[in-house]
Amino acid sequence: MNIKYIILLFVGAITLFSCDKEEQIGPDLEGIGFEPTPTTELTSSTREVDFSVGNSTMFFSQEFEKSTNWKLTLEGLNSGATKVIESSSVKINESNSLWDGLADGTPYFQKEKVKVTLSYPSFLEYPVSIDTFEIIGIVANSIKSVLFTDFKKAPVYQFGGQVPTGGGWGSDWPTTVNSNTKYPLYDGNAYLFLEGAPWQANNPYVDITEMPANVGDTLKEKYLPLYSNPERVYMNLAVYNTGTKNTQFSLQLIEDKGNGVKATRTWLIRPTWTGWKNISIKCSALTSEDASAFDVTKVSQINLLLMSDQALDAATKETVSIAIDRLEFSFDSPLGTVNY
Repeated sequence: MNIKYIILLFVGAITLFSCDKEEQIGPDLEGIGFEPTPTTELTSSTREVDFSVGNSTMFFSQEFEKSTNWKLTLEGLNSGATKVIESSSVKINESNSLWDGLADGTPYFQKEKVKVTLSYPSFLEYPVSIDTFEIIGIVANSIKSVLFTDFKKAPVYQFGGQVPTGGGWGSDWPTTVNSNTKYPLYDGNAYLFLEGAPWQANNPYVDITEMPANVGDTLKEKYLPLYSNPERVYMNLAVYNTGTKNTQFSLQLIEDKGNGVKATRTWLIRPTWTGWKNISIKCSALTSEDASAFDVTKVSQINLLLMSDQALDAATKETVSIAIDRLEFSFDSPLGTVNY
């Protein structure tokens, strides 16, 4: 048998073998994977998880016919916190979807229901899968701050009027606006501006902005989900002193004690600086006629009050003004440069 005949037999055998085996045309596209074809339902390892106990974790499960690129997005339905887990595999399981309860950034997860959405970045047209579970205990010391509002999302409406569909907060006369260019922008966006003269003789109040907890930018529940100990919680805000005389400013936290009983916790500030300052007030420093313990988790409303300390019998009432931005709760440490 000559060498040419042997080569022909060898090539023929390879061709025959190749015809009997289903083969992929071209290499795998790394990072894209095959089109998602789930063979099981998306599930969570538990329906309730308490991250405050030990080193608690949870994970998610789903199987596919072939390896595919997938993305899990976890969203807190009250806090708006998010966590993204993504990979490429034939199975989603404990090895690639283990979660410890922490968010990717602020805001942080609270005791709340969480929606899990499974999507496919390489196949955006493919239907997503959704599951839900509930966090009944948060990670100890995981929360550092929670933004209430930076005054750029919701419109301001007149105090006593109907709450607009898009949300908002109330203001007494004169109308308070949340988009200004009169003073420098604190964070590049809108700020709250309060201005006016005392309403009437023998009345120090100029303007009041009332903000129920459920209109906050990152909070959607009636109460603020904070640590209850007022020694650990700070109220932080940026305050711009416009330089008007007789200006006084008051922050109020309204605590709902149940059965229609509310307690007002107050801190009074007289601005003496120039421009923007970051103010931090420890919640335990707020004063109240209510002598009972202050539970910060029961704060249902935040009030901002502009007042004048001009003599009540003055013939002419002077105009006072102030600008406010970024109301934010922090935990265990203040965020401001002026601390009370």
